[in-house]
Amino acid sequence: ALLSTPDVVLPAADSLQVASSQPRKTITSQQSNEIRDRPLLWAARRPFVASSVSAAESPKPAQFKGFKLVGLFGTGDSVGIIATSKGKTQRLGIGEILDEWTLESVGVNEAVFSSGSRQETLVLQPASIITSADKAKKP
Repeated sequence: ALLSTPDVVLPAADSLQVASSQPRKTITSQQSNEIRDRPLLWAARRPFVASSVSAAESPKPAQFKGFKLVGLFGTGDSVGIIATSKGKTQRLGIGEILDEWTLESVGVNEAVFSSGSRQETLVLQPASIITSADKAKKP
């Protein structure tokens, strides 16, 4: 029993043509900030809301007791934060103490501290990207 080979089928002519590509566009620092403020793969992603108030004009959240949340690190049991207090930057893990405040938990973009019966939450605020063009615009 001999097997016959299948007939050759050539690709359609239009499948071999390359579509014209659009030239790459450089994004502005404002567009970069918008992309960074709404990361695609974060659980806390929020929808885009057009606003007439720029990021530079938005009010800054109040800091509690001179603390500022600078960053988050780790996963699972080895999660922690980077915080500043009294001009000093420190790394803290869950259960560690900074100025009588104990780090209780770390969320997607926040850290919860406790001291006695009080509990305070610090929210990570993204830094704005400032380019030389942005600096030139300011008076």
